[in-house]
Amino acid sequence: IKEYEERIKNPRGDHRDKDLFIPGFEDESFFQTPHIRFCAVSSIEHGHSEPITDLQWIPDHYQITAQGLPTENLAMNCSQIMTCAFDNQVLFWETRVPRAGVKPLSKKERDIINPMGVPLTFKHLDLTWKPFLRVNN
Repeated sequence: IKEYEERIKNPRGDHRDKDLFIPGFEDESFFQTPHIRFCAVSSIEHGHSEPITDLQWIPDHYQITAQGLPTENLAMNCSQIMTCAFDNQVLFWETRVPRAGVKPLSKKERDIINPMGVPLTFKHLDLTWKPFLRVNN
């Protein structure tokens, strides 16, 4: 029994994760919510009316149509976002540039120094962005 005493005292399971948190060497930022700068803002009347609880990218191998049908994404890139909020809605958003109606930025607009450091990647969506599909509960 002496040789099995230590095994009986310790709970079973994998003990590899014990070495992840060594006292004095923890990453303090691990326990904090990351701060992310915005790139585009939807207009208030088209978004959620309550705080968003989850935001997920749709995987790159499929996309959702405007009718809500999942289809294969031949481009293999993530371009759609799904959000849910306390307003009992799930919204689907598109980040790709629309085929028509968006003019390229002029040289002056490209040269504007942005004091907040917000990239111009999604400038075409700013204040015009609205979900292409809305699912209500």
